[in-house]
Amino acid sequence: NILHEYQAGAYLVYFGCQAACLYLSSVWVHGQPFKSMVARGLGRLLQVNFSLALILPSRHAVWPAVLGMSFERYIKYHRIVGRSTFILTLAHFILMANCYGALDLFSARANCFGLGNVWGTVSGLLFFVMLAGSFEIVRQRSYELFRVTHMLALPALILACIHATSTIYFLLPPLAVYALDLLLRSSHRAGPARVVAARVFPGDVVELEIDCPRVCRKLEESEALGAYVFLHCQGVSVDPNDLHPFTISRCPKVRILSL
Repeated sequence: NILHEYQAGAYLVYFGCQAACLYLSSVWVHGQPFKSMVARGLGRLLQVNFSLALILPSRHAVWPAVLGMSFERYIKYHRIVGRSTFILTLAHFILMANCYGALDLFSARANCFGLGNVWGTVSGLLFFVMLAGSFEIVRQRSYELFRVTHMLALPALILACIHATSTIYFLLPPLAVYALDLLLRSSHRAGPARVVAARVFPGDVVELEIDCPRVCRKLEESEALGAYVFLHCQGVSVDPNDLHPFTISRCPKVRILSL
């Protein structure tokens, strides 16, 4: 696991690239006061972070196999990028208000970058709500609230594209990867399964035995250790995306899978 083994180096590369990108973006907007250059540079850096934050949660992308890193580890880095994006958004807001006045943040006047600052302001507010809903205390106490607030990413990114039209070019690559990820995810669906037995142990541990020969065949072919599956129970939720992870505890060479 390259990134896990060299985690400090990964952080150094990420934040070093952030600093380099901010510098180059600020220089690109030359001929303006220093604070204005930095404010515009932060806007460009936000576009880069949007792209990175979107591309990391792709479950079936190529780089997990290349780097030997689990999906859960990618989610960890996704959270780091998300929190960095929040800090950059706040700094962008403050510097833009300081340079051009707070009222300019709500201007719908088109400029050379996009169709008005008000769209960026609303987009930033939606991102703040999304961040508040992503804290661990919210995820643990109300996962549904976490999911709903994360859905705000779509309107927030659309408004960001209206605010700065070049944002779409940063979003196209991760959106293409995400579309491919959805196709791969649908191909990995094992279909319906029948519960053969269910037991509850102390400590809220649930063991299920399910009749699912397709998964058993895949596990026998891959010989994966520590594998897990996601189950969807229609009796709990009709939402097909409401999935529950179960660790595979035993997979004998029959069609019964123990979770």
